[in-house]
Formats: sequence, C-alpha cells, structure tokens
Amino acid sequence: SEGEHSPARANPPAASAIDMDELLKRCLGKQELVDRLFEMFVEKLPGDLAAIRQALADQDAEAVRQLAHGLKGASANMAAHDLSNAASQLEQLARGGSLDGAVDLLAQVEAAAEACMATIEGLSRTS
Repeated sequence: SEGEHSPARANPPAASAIDMDELLKRCLGKQELVDRLFEMFVEKLPGDLAAIRQALADQDAEAVRQLAHGLKGASANMAAHDLSNAASQLEQLARGGSLDGAVDLLAQVEAAAEACMATIEGLSRTS
C-alpha cells in the first residue's frame, strides 16, 4: 500500500535512530526518565563497543555473543531498533561459534551506535 512508503514527518531524520514515541511511552511519559536512560546509555556504549572489538580481536566467539546480547537488550530498551537488530545479528553469528563476517556486522553495530549517539546529542541540545 502507498501509506507504507510515505516519509514520517513527525520526527526529524536524525531522531530515527531511536523511536522517541515508543521510548517516552516506556518511560510513562516522564522526560526525566528518558534523560536518565540516555545518560546511562551514553556512558556505557563506548565501553561495550570497545569490549566487542577486543573480543573479536581475540577471536573469542562466546565473549562476542555475550557482549552483543547485552547490547541488543540495552538498545531494545532504548527503542534503538537498528542498533538492537545489528547487535542481534552479531550475537546470532557468534552463537554459531564462527566469527566469519563479524567485522562487517560490527561495522553495522558501530554505525547504528553512532546514529544513536548523534540522536541523543541532538535531542539534548534542543531540550
């Protein structure tokens, strides 16, 4: 149907990395809860990504799986669906014990993470 392809005008393009409507609903409409989640996410994300990079460098599939699983959950809680999906793909790959293609998946995870950080920065500048 044509409706599926119409651009969402409600949110600026930068905000698409995080579904703000969904996140605000999860936080019961409380902006201070959203802000606190953002703060914790921004604090933890760089360390999580560094740990995944290190586990990949060590060829430790189980560590990659665990770290990707944690990132998947944290980003799902934030309504950061692209990041959650990318982390989920990395988790699935590592669960199979192989890290072939993991570098490409990590690049997707990092791109999605960057988009989330940019969204959060943009939102905190406007509030």
